Amino acid sequence: MPNTDFDIYNGTHSCAEIDNNIDEVVEIIKKSDSISDAKLNLSERFELTDAQAQAIVEMTLGKLSG
Repeated sequence: MPNTDFDIYNGTHSCAEIDNNIDEVVEIIKKSDSISDAKLNLSERFELTDAQAQAIVEMTLGKLSG
């Protein structure tokens, strides 16, 4: 089984915490006007680093913005 604790999650919030709030993550991305806006909104809500927010929006979920 692959390790799900990627380096991008070595910040304030863990992969599990993001997973537990995936509906909120999706909602934040969908309500954002752009991917840049989604990154900012995710960073503010979950105290993510820029690299962490970038990794999230680079997932297919990032296409939900704007």
